[in-house]
Amino acid sequence: MQAVVLTAAGQDGVPGTQGWDGSNDYQAPTGANGRHGRDASYPTAGAPGGNLHVDVTFDPSRPGLVQVAGQGRLMGSKWEISGEQNMLLDCRGGGGGNGGFGENGQHGGHGYNGRDATRYSAGGDGGPGGHGGKGTSGAEGGAGGGAHVSVTYDDLDTLIGVDWDVSGGKGGAPGDHGNGGDGGTGGSGGAGYFWTESIPYSVYRADGSFSHTAYHNEYHSNPGGRPGRGGDGGSRYIDPLFSGANGTDGYTEVSVLGRDNSRAVYSSRYMLVVSSFDVIDENEDMIMEPGEHLIVKNIVVQNIGGMPSPGPNTLKIMIRSTKWLDPVMEPLWMPGDIPPGHSVTLPGTLRAYIKNEYAPENPRAPGTVLRAKDVVQLGAYSERLRREVPEFRGGVPVVYEYPLVMSVPRYLDCVAKGDWVRFSWTVQNISKKPYGRTSAMGRIAGSFLTDQLHSFEMSGVDPKAPHELTNMVELIEPGGVIPLTVSFQVSEAVEEYSTGNMVIKLKLADPRTGEMRTIVTFDLRIQISPSYRYNPSSRFLLVITAQCRNSYVRQVIDFIEKGLHLGVDVFNLSLSGSFMTTSTREEVLPNYSGKTILIIGNTMNYFQNGTREPWNLLDLDQTARLARDGTSFLFLAPTNAKSLGDFARLISIPNPATPHLEKPESRDLSDIVHKLAIDKPSGVMTPNPVYTLPVKKPALRSLEKQLQSKAKKIQTKLDTEFPLRRFLVVPCDPDHAALADPKKANISGVAISEGLSYNAKLVASCLPYTGHTTALTDYDIVMIMHSLPFKQQCAIFWNLLGMEPSAAVSADAVYAGDVLRSYRKEYVGAEKGQVEKLVHGKACQSIGWSLATQLASELAHFCVGSPWPDTSRSQLSLTTQLSKLSYFIATAPKTLALKPEAGTPALMAIIGLVRGILLPRGFGQWMGQKVIRVGNRKRKVRGLVSRASEPLTKLCVVESRKDSAPEPPLDPKKFKKAKPIVKNKSPKEEIDSIELRTKEELKKLKKEKPQFNGVARVHALACTRLAQLTGWPGAAFMDVNDLGGIKRSVAKTRVEVAKWRSVHSERRVRLDADVVWSHQRLCEMVMPGRPEVEDVVEETIVLPNAVELEDPGNNPSVGGGASTDLFSTLFQPR
Repeated sequence: MQAVVLTAAGQDGVPGTQGWDGSNDYQAPTGANGRHGRDASYPTAGAPGGNLHVDVTFDPSRPGLVQVAGQGRLMGSKWEISGEQNMLLDCRGGGGGNGGFGENGQHGGHGYNGRDATRYSAGGDGGPGGHGGKGTSGAEGGAGGGAHVSVTYDDLDTLIGVDWDVSGGKGGAPGDHGNGGDGGTGGSGGAGYFWTESIPYSVYRADGSFSHTAYHNEYHSNPGGRPGRGGDGGSRYIDPLFSGANGTDGYTEVSVLGRDNSRAVYSSRYMLVVSSFDVIDENEDMIMEPGEHLIVKNIVVQNIGGMPSPGPNTLKIMIRSTKWLDPVMEPLWMPGDIPPGHSVTLPGTLRAYIKNEYAPENPRAPGTVLRAKDVVQLGAYSERLRREVPEFRGGVPVVYEYPLVMSVPRYLDCVAKGDWVRFSWTVQNISKKPYGRTSAMGRIAGSFLTDQLHSFEMSGVDPKAPHELTNMVELIEPGGVIPLTVSFQVSEAVEEYSTGNMVIKLKLADPRTGEMRTIVTFDLRIQISPSYRYNPSSRFLLVITAQCRNSYVRQVIDFIEKGLHLGVDVFNLSLSGSFMTTSTREEVLPNYSGKTILIIGNTMNYFQNGTREPWNLLDLDQTARLARDGTSFLFLAPTNAKSLGDFARLISIPNPATPHLEKPESRDLSDIVHKLAIDKPSGVMTPNPVYTLPVKKPALRSLEKQLQSKAKKIQTKLDTEFPLRRFLVVPCDPDHAALADPKKANISGVAISEGLSYNAKLVASCLPYTGHTTALTDYDIVMIMHSLPFKQQCAIFWNLLGMEPSAAVSADAVYAGDVLRSYRKEYVGAEKGQVEKLVHGKACQSIGWSLATQLASELAHFCVGSPWPDTSRSQLSLTTQLSKLSYFIATAPKTLALKPEAGTPALMAIIGLVRGILLPRGFGQWMGQKVIRVGNRKRKVRGLVSRASEPLTKLCVVESRKDSAPEPPLDPKKFKKAKPIVKNKSPKEEIDSIELRTKEELKKLKKEKPQFNGVARVHALACTRLAQLTGWPGAAFMDVNDLGGIKRSVAKTRVEVAKWRSVHSERRVRLDADVVWSHQRLCEMVMPGRPEVEDVVEETIVLPNAVELEDPGNNPSVGGGASTDLFSTLFQPR
């Protein structure tokens, strides 16, 4: 509000000295004392405020304006104050001046140097420095003046447009004393003096007679003067300084001329405030419902001012308007002449209409319950002045909601075609009055369910509206709950991997108009999926959830079935809640041992009990055994990479199984190493064996320390012997029975169990599905091909060698050979009259990249962190340890009939990449492989690769056909104009070029990413080649096997073992609880056949007290959080 100010304020005092000219900022000359700082000046006090005299009146011909006329020195001045303005009489005293700041003392000069010593004197001393100036206290403020306001009794309301300030001036802040100058440093002492004296003496002969006079020298010195004493620092005043005293407040006189011409004088005006009031709803059901009136009564007004309030029928009281409240224009009159300090209760009530929800631009989200908070405030105003009483405030908080609430429906976000499903929800009355068609108020209410896309066949519906279900509420008592249930069958005609849409609305009649209005809506999106069917000849298992994009699922299936002509089974976790079939409760994953398991990595809503990641439902031991036995896992577009990393860390190292040392496997570590060397995956899912080795307590060491030391040595040995395998080495569990035997108390052991090998294939794609394409992207195609088992990839690669790499190839040619016999069980060759079935060109092209990536990763893991010298006498040869490389080379054909134009770029790329990552990079590696040689693991591997790649290089040589026609001779005339002939590189030259290019790329990565180790650099190079192959800039993938860290064997103490076991145990408990929860929900909601009874059930349950339901969240229709609805609490199955 704008202020019209009339001022008689006193002038502020002058402050003391606030700054100086800086003349003391320099050091005094040599030998001189520093000057004393000057004292600050004293501030002056603030001037007292003056007096102002005004008359305040109202002119009926000028409504909305307060008339102010000056008196005394303001005589003749007049002002009109509108409702947007306020007049201020400023009679404040002037502020006291701030105290001054004393000047700092000057620093003393450097003392004169002492005089040099002479034969008769010593050196002199130096001189001192100066004092700080004195500050001053603040001055006192001036006294406030006087405000004189004259008004008639009938115009007392005009005082709300006038205000005054007669406060005394604020005292000045204190200054500060100046600091004393530092004393000058003493002068240097004078130099010392040295002299020599010749002293004569007589020399006599032997007979005693005088011979001659001789001299001897005597050396003397006078020391130099001591350095002069430093000057004393200048002193600082210690007298305390104070703030100035505030000026005394002035006075106010409000002179009121009564109707009988009597005059009364007051020291302040009236101040009317709201002490309290009650707010109730119109129908008194204790719910502030949109569409009804809110009633305010028992309004208590208090006068906290210094004079009586205006007379009756002067001020009105109304409810203030808000975005929810529309006041009814039925104001109450403020009682007149309320004495100071007294309170009055107003008779009558005020009303305001609670507006209905009308926000089409920002509607309430489906599933959210209305709980709008507001504050009911009152306002007092003068109608003729069109001005509010400024201090008339106070408020009561209220919540707007509906008397009926509906719980979050218990539903499934995924159903199978043909299933009979039961959904349920509740309607609760949280008010204090009955509702429904037969209630006293007659307020009609009901729930309305609509199958928007006609995906379901509901029972108990009107045949004329088979996709709509209406249930009207007859009567629901206060606190009562009506449970509602509907059963339906998923239509067999609906498309698989589509989304059904059910909308459930709770409607309630408007309190005024009786028109039905929606008070809460739940929009249920339900994925429609086929039931799981196991096909033994399928090569893929696709694991999906209800949160997967249906188009993505269809594209993956379409590519596998039509682009690869292979079978794929689909398992929907949202139909089962675990990796077990819903009908037989049998494990699904063991059926796909040695095959490929694709898991789409969307976070899933877990049966309205929070969220889960698909890998959180995997059994760690089972998954690890599958991976060890050659099963490939591909996580497509995971949405929670951190959770996937946690899963990788758990699966890479097994749950510690530390048995008692009853029958140790061996007395010697070399025997265990031999057993591990010959232990190979059997293709059958069997638990890993645990090997134990005895450890005896030495004389001067504790058994626990000896166990830790032994475990570390075993870890180092296993790292050296088996670089591509992971082992866990832990102390055996103590045998408490054996501890009682003194002979056995000092004997324990360590247990060795194997984790997940680095050759296990667990991969994750990184690019999310965008939904902008009608077919699977090249990136996804490459990642799916990368997930094929390694041996089958090798067979496909050799079948494709020499064919056009970017063209589609006949499935007969792609799946030829014994290794791919199982693929041909699914694929049936083209018959007469049928179009030949072709394998997708990008799928064929991607096999080379996948093999190159895996071979390079195997070599990088094998060589990274290898000890020097590599003194291992491994039980396995290099060819056995490098199983993928050995298999790739062993399965290569001996000869290859190629077309001259085809070539073998994929094979040359693999050879060049494998050789390139083994080339020495930098001086250190060059010395290790070229000069020192002995004990370098990479050099050993490089020699193996060099020898093994020779026959592969020969396969790349393409000879011209003998029956090809000779080229015609060149025309001499045209030969001069022809372009120079560019000779094509030979296969060996091309391989060497790729080898050197690989080396340079890795060197560049090492420079750009110094934090990367050898494995990470090779992986980054593979991602670069992936981006080139797919045309996706920045395309990448994750090796899930490496997310847990590049570690080989791990040795843990008993404490670490306990923690690791606890982590595994907690995960197992959560997994078991999830299995029970999901199975229970499915048993409740999925029925084996059509229900025999009426589906829609209505029963009123009266609770002792109305229960307030929490807001289920912004979007509970997708089951984003734990269900807290009342139905879950009351009807939980026992």
